[in-house]
Formats: sequence, structure tokens, C-alpha cells
Amino acid sequence: MISQQNVSLAIRMSQILGLSDEAIKKRIPLLSPLAQRMEIFDGKNNNSIINDTYNLDIDSLEHSLAYQLANAGNKKRIVLIGTEEKDKFQSIFAKYKPIDVHFIQDTENFKSNFENSSILITGARNVKMEKIAQQMKAVNHQTYLEFNLKSIRHNIQSFKSKLNESTKLLCMVKASSYGSDAKNIGRFLENLGVDYLGVAYTNEGVELREKGIKTPILVMNCEEQSFNDCILYNLEPAIFSLQQLDAFVKTLILHSKFNYPIHLKIETGMNRLGFVKDELKELIAFLHAQPEVKIQSIYSHLAESDVIHSDFTLQQIQIFGELSTLISKEFSYPILRHILNSEGIKNYTSAQFDMVRLGIGMYGVNGEKELRQAISWYSSVSQLKRIEKGESVGYNRSFFAEKDMEIAIIPIGYADGLARRLGENNFGVYIKDSFCPLVGNICMDMIMVDVSGINTQEGDKVEIIGEHQSVLSLAKQMNTISYEVMTSFSARLHRKYID
Repeated sequence: MISQQNVSLAIRMSQILGLSDEAIKKRIPLLSPLAQRMEIFDGKNNNSIINDTYNLDIDSLEHSLAYQLANAGNKKRIVLIGTEEKDKFQSIFAKYKPIDVHFIQDTENFKSNFENSSILITGARNVKMEKIAQQMKAVNHQTYLEFNLKSIRHNIQSFKSKLNESTKLLCMVKASSYGSDAKNIGRFLENLGVDYLGVAYTNEGVELREKGIKTPILVMNCEEQSFNDCILYNLEPAIFSLQQLDAFVKTLILHSKFNYPIHLKIETGMNRLGFVKDELKELIAFLHAQPEVKIQSIYSHLAESDVIHSDFTLQQIQIFGELSTLISKEFSYPILRHILNSEGIKNYTSAQFDMVRLGIGMYGVNGEKELRQAISWYSSVSQLKRIEKGESVGYNRSFFAEKDMEIAIIPIGYADGLARRLGENNFGVYIKDSFCPLVGNICMDMIMVDVSGINTQEGDKVEIIGEHQSVLSLAKQMNTISYEVMTSFSARLHRKYID
């Protein structure tokens, strides 16, 4: 690992400078890890921060400026650069034309008064510029989620490699994009060129539009009271009943809209929302009589796409093919058809029709070998405490120490999404590559773990999800699925995006 190489270099340099082994040993725990990649996170005053303080050369700066240009939306683009070499980078700045560039020498007295801006902070392994980046962070909760955009990009490409070149891709970003924050992931997906975004409710689509996202958005459960917002923000509703369709058309008439795109949801066996076969004749007649709407797509949901060679799934696909063909042939314009979700793409690729819907598969959390887990969850040790044999720990005194031990208190709890039932030794975290089991009950905002025998320091990094344990393993221990784990991530958790 690069971090280990950096530590080795620091040790060797200290030896050359004449420091004793004892002095070096005391200083090693004080070393902080250097960022080795670009980080993106929300900043104060509605700023977006791009922290690229590890490298500063022409190529890395151009990459960061290109990223900023693609993701800034309506925000002003500002660059804070920790160097005196103004002439070296002028040609790059002339190419990308940020609104403002600040060459910063006096970082100690630097004051930020920026608002509603995309701020790129860069400097070659510049600790002082890194400090500025951290000071501008919107939330400083020690517990944070990390989303690897490179892994998401890889996973999307992996799914696309199974598809025909003409097959369109709809990416689901409902429920805050499975806990990752739909605004940031939506912008990322738009820049990747996906054909559609999908949300559950109109307000989720409105939030994306207000952040400047222009990609077509399918709203899967468009409620009647949200029809006006749906139209005002150019969102495309899923229509699943004649009553809903009639109400939506009446709203379109009030807005003087014609040929408005809608998506027809067909019932094929899931027994949730959707038109049944007996309603299709009346549906087609209604659509022919109403110029206000135009069918953009016909779709359905598979009930058990994760089961390979499922007769029920094959039957659903057959029914969908027949019903969608029955509707499509009644109209002279092309209509998209889609039924496959992430598991369906993998297990029933031949049923891709014209478009597929990729959701949780983007994050690579279900153990597929060809995918990369894009989510990590970290915290740090707040305090260490010695516990004597016979002492209890936590609420309800559910844990008593059987011997003298050391525990670490970590600022994460069930209010962050770590289910309370994982307490009492049912789960653990990793500190310095060592598994540390929970002791006592999980609190709303804290957990206690056994760190006996581990050379732990306050401030040490704690892994909840990451290299040693996955979203899937956490879900199994919670007796649930990865979807519930991810959508339970609290809004108060800081979210960081790396590339």
C-alpha cells in the first residue's frame, strides 16, 4: 500500500536525520494518512468542495478542472491553488475558464467567504491546503460514508458489457440513490451519459431538476397531488391505472400540454401497481382519444429476478412481451420496453428489450465477483477506557467484563443506521486490521468495542464497512438485505465521493 510506503520512507528519513528508534516509535502513531485521490464533498454555504491536494501537475490539474466543469451545474467555479508558480498553470486556466483563481501562499490567514460555488482546492501534498479543505466541509461528524466513483463507473460498464449496443440504460436513484445522495450521484450518472434516471416520487425528481440535472427522469409512483410539479419540472410519470391517467390528462389540459411523455406500468405477476390484461383495450382507446399524452415506454417488474432459471420469471417475461407488443402495435411511433433490473440483467440478459433498469447493482454490494463494492463506512475512536473484571458496559448493563479489558468508544449508533440488534457481541468493527467485537447494547449515537491487546490510539480509523466486511455481510448479520442497510444510512452521516 502507498500509505505503508510513505511510513517506511518517513522512518528511513528519521533514521538518517539521527532520531532514535524510541523517538521514531512514539511519532509513528501521530502520522496522518495522505489523501491519494480526488475527494468530493458538500461544503459550507452551499458550496461543493473538490479536494485534490495530493497532486499538482499539469495533467492532474486538468483532470480536476474537467471534473469541476462537468459537475458545477449552475455554481460558480473557483480554484484555490497552493503554489506560487502562476505562469506554469495559466494556459490550463485559460482553457477551462474558472470564474476565479486564488494562488494561496498565506494559508493561516486565509478566509473563505464563498457561497453557492464549486471550489477546487489543489496543491502538491500540501497539508495546509488540505486543512483549508477540511475547514470548508459542511459537516464534521467523525462517522462518514465514502463512495468510490471509479468503482461505480466500473460496475456500470460491467453491466453494459452484457447488453446490446442499442439497449438504453435507466439508472435508479430513488431513496437518495440508495443512501448515496441522489443529487451527487445523479450528476455523476448524467455525465456518464445514461439515458434515463428513475425515482420513486415526484419530490425526488424535483430535487434533481433543482440541481440542474437535465437527463429524462421517470417517476415510478407519481401521486395525483404532485401532478403539477411533475409537469412544471418536466418529469415523466409512470401511469398504472385508468383513474390516474384520466386525472393526469386533466392536469395536462390545464397546462396546455400535448404529447407529454408517460410510461405505462403493466402487471405481469408482481401484483403491485400496473394495468392488467383486461384493461388494455380501454386503455388503448383512451390514449388514442387524448393528444395530451404520448407513450414513452412500457415496463413491468420481475418478482424474483435473483433466482436463476425461474419458471415464474420466464412466465413474467413472456406475458410482458405479449402485452407490450399488443399495445405497441396500436401506435405508429416507437415505444421503449423494459423489465430487467440489476439481477435481471445478469440472469435474464436475453430479455433486455429496449432498455434496462440498473439500481443497487451500480454499487457492487451483493458479492458478484466481477463488480467492485463502491461503499465504505468509517468512523474513529473517540475515547479509550480501561474496564475491570465485573464492571458493566452500556445501557441495561447487558455486558459484564469477565476479565480486565480495554474498550474503545466510537461515535456511531442506531441513529446512523447501525441496527440496535447488532449489539451484545453480534457484530464488530475493524481497527488496525483487527476485528473488535461490540460490547453491550448499541446506543443511539455510540458503540463500545473490545480493543484489548490492540495498540489502539484515540483518533484511530474505524471500519464498519470496507475492506474487511461488506454491505452484504452486514445485511446478513442484520437478517435483512443490502437495500435496507443502504437506505438506512442517516442524513447526518457525512458523504464523501472519491475518484
